[in-house]
Formats: sequence, C-alpha cells, structure tokens
Amino acid sequence: MFDVLDKGSIFVCDTNGPGEVPPARYNNWVKYRHKTSGRNVTHINAHAVASIETAGRPEDLPRTRCAEAQFQGLKDLAVEKQSEGQVIVSGDLNVDFSADRSYGYTKFPVAGFRGQRTAEPALQLQPLR
Repeated sequence: MFDVLDKGSIFVCDTNGPGEVPPARYNNWVKYRHKTSGRNVTHINAHAVASIETAGRPEDLPRTRCAEAQFQGLKDLAVEKQSEGQVIVSGDLNVDFSADRSYGYTKFPVAGFRGQRTAEPALQLQPLR
C-alpha cells in the first residue's frame, strides 16, 4: 500500500548522562508514498522519558530538560516535513494530556505544539484515547 521514500533518526539527548538509565532519546521518522494516490505521509515517532511532570507541572530533573528538547524537536521536524505532505506524530510523550492542557506549561506538548510559546506555527493535536 505504501513505498518507503526516506527515513531518519535524530539524536536528542542522553537523559541522565552518557551510559546512564534511562537511555538516549531519539526522534524517528519515515516518509511514505501511498501507491494508489501518490500522496506523501511522514510518520514521526518518539518515546520521551518518564516521570517528568506532576499534574502537568514539570519536575526539575535532567530528564525533564531532555523531554523539553525532544518535544521542541518533534515540533520542528513536523513543521519541516509539512511541506512534503501529511505529517503524523505519535509516541509515548509521558505527559498527562489533561493535566498538561490545564496547566499549560509552555515547553510541554499542548502549549508548545499549539504554538503558544512564540509566533511558531501550530500543530493540530488529536490525542488518542
């Protein structure tokens, strides 16, 4: 149904230092072309580190700063790939969506992806339930 056109993996950070648990984090992507329609779709996926927030509020931890960088990298990559076709961002971001939305911390997904931090382009958020 799809042909793979391109793919990549972008290193974000070592969460607690080199060789420490949890391991390094990456933003991964694959660009597909739908065989029937010729439409391009880029799928971006990431797994952020756990235990970085409480009720939508960031914890002051090295892995929180890593997650913040990863979220910004996801958004930057999605904005970049939008010119090539549809973009789907998925993964385990380890932030409670409802609490994040209520608190509105600018470096976490809801506010950051919606472009509330600056005049950056916004992404449409559609959490899976």
